[in-house]
Parts: sequence; structure tokens; C-alpha cells
Amino acid sequence: MGILNIIFGKIMVTMGCYYRADNHEEVFSEITHPIVTRALDIVLVIGSFVMGFVMIAGAGANLYQQFSFVPWLGSLICSVLIVLVAFLNFDKITGVLGVFTPVMIVMILLITAYTFIGKSYNFNELNTVAKTITPAMNNVWLSAIPRLLWKNMSEER
Repeated sequence: MGILNIIFGKIMVTMGCYYRADNHEEVFSEITHPIVTRALDIVLVIGSFVMGFVMIAGAGANLYQQFSFVPWLGSLICSVLIVLVAFLNFDKITGVLGVFTPVMIVMILLITAYTFIGKSYNFNELNTVAKTITPAMNNVWLSAIPRLLWKNMSEER
């Protein structure tokens, strides 16, 4: 989904520049029927809502896991930050992202380096343990989904 998001995002930005559009609806109206334009707009709104919902829930879960905060507190902090950023103009939002994006990249690189350099793994032992785990499904990629869902549901109980 991330790769598709990047591809279609690039296409939309390119078409937005071509049509000199101020928003996505102008591009949709140039390339599709009005009914399809409306449907795409609704899908974008629902998708944005779902992504925001997952982001807020993830913030609560992350702060609970890392710092033992109650989950609603992390969700509240994320919600307040979203509302504050929403009241900024586009240039200020770009400035906020311009500050946090390099910090995130550096942190990811440091964590990756620490994972590969700072730890030693006994792959024979890890392989032995991995073989004792019974998969939820025969397909390894699909088996991760039910296992994650089951783990999350069992933690809620």
C-alpha cells in the first residue's frame, strides 16, 4: 500500500502541476466523470479518517508500551497535536515536517545501526525457536495477520 501511495501520489502531484490545480478535486474533475470525481473524493476522505484513527490509536499504544502511560493519554496528546497542526498554514506545516523528517531519518539510521552492530544473534537458536512456532496459516505472509490480530485481542482481555 505504501508503494501504491507513493506512485499515485506522484501521479497526482504531476497532474496537479500540469493543470495548475489548487486541490485534488480540480485534478479529478479534469480527468474523470463527475460521479467518479465525487467517489474518489469520498474514498480519500474515508482513507484519511482511517489513517488518522490508526495513527491516534498507535500513539496511545506506543506511549503505553514505552512509558506505561494509560493508552488514552497518548491518543489525546496525538489528537491535540493534530488539531494544532491543522490550524497552521501550509508553509508552517511544511516547516514542521522539515524539522521532524531529518530527525526521524537520523533516529531510524541510528536504531538500525545499533540493531546490526550492537547486538549479536545466535541464528541457530533463533532457527530452533522459530521451528517450534506453529503458523496460523500455511502462507508465511498471511499467517502474520491473524497472529497479530489474535495477539492484540488477547492483550485487551
